[in-house]
Amino acid sequence: CGASCTRGQEREMRVETLKRHILDKLGLKRSPTIPRNRTLPRAPPMQSLLDQYGFYPDRSGNIVSAEDITQAETETVITVATPRKYSFSPVAPFNESGCCFFKFGRHVSRTKVNKAFLWLHVRAAENMQSTSIPLKIYRIAPASSAYPEPYKILISSHKITDVKPNEGVWVSYPIRDQVRRWFHNPAENLGIVIETSEAGKDLIVLDPKPGEEPLQPFLVMHTHDPGTVRRKRMAGLNCEQDSNEERCCRYPLQVDFREFGWDWIIAPNTYQAYYCAGDCPPIFLQKYPHTHLVQQVNKAGSVGPCCTPTKMSNISMLYFDDDGNIIYAKLPDMKVDRCGCS
Repeated sequence: CGASCTRGQEREMRVETLKRHILDKLGLKRSPTIPRNRTLPRAPPMQSLLDQYGFYPDRSGNIVSAEDITQAETETVITVATPRKYSFSPVAPFNESGCCFFKFGRHVSRTKVNKAFLWLHVRAAENMQSTSIPLKIYRIAPASSAYPEPYKILISSHKITDVKPNEGVWVSYPIRDQVRRWFHNPAENLGIVIETSEAGKDLIVLDPKPGEEPLQPFLVMHTHDPGTVRRKRMAGLNCEQDSNEERCCRYPLQVDFREFGWDWIIAPNTYQAYYCAGDCPPIFLQKYPHTHLVQQVNKAGSVGPCCTPTKMSNISMLYFDDDGNIIYAKLPDMKVDRCGCS
């Protein structure tokens, strides 16, 4: 603080603090390890997420946010189906290749699900007579007194009518109540079963072929985790990095997550965090009248005012969690808007 730290030291401290805060706010003990073959769903929701929340490529090809709360407010979660071997044979038989299992982390399952959709990719119907495909979605229910082994229960029935002869399409179906059931009782999460006609088995991507990994089924969940508090703070100075200003001032600080080796952050790749540096001697305290009054009352204090953030804002982030879920979240207090003496 003040003369005890150089501007370079203030920058380094700010970066290390940001790294700790990001993990804390996301409820992570360490950086998630993402398998190298992990791919993003090549689907409308992923692109719409990037568009909706203002993520776009800059001139250098970096994914940045247009936006330039204690815990992150999770808003959208994308969970890709993962393979799972079943050790049972349900009463109503089904083909294991038609099963979809979705794994949810504890942090995600604690949120309230407002909406949830199952997305399926339909391949191009090159030699198909009909352009309509029947579809049934079942949940796999745990064994009970009536059934010694897990069995399937119908969730919904649909008809895919927009099959195209020359290109694949994505279709989505609401599945909120089932996801809520899984969140309420994780032991019931044994997955779902997708059943269709013989022709549909070849068109709906349930067991991806090589190169079709981004087309496998996935869930998009819109969740709510309330708790945002906004506070008014005082104005401050803005300076360039090479400024000779001695007073408390806000300086630019470009954070590049790739430099940390944080490949688990999808977007943004980089953002402007800013940091505070400078002195708060008595001659400058008239700029901060509230702080000056506090100092007069606390003259016995041994530490003077420090240059510190007086207003901060959140950033949006799209990232992989420990379980491979793709999550959109708002992280509070990650960008310094103003600096002052306090």
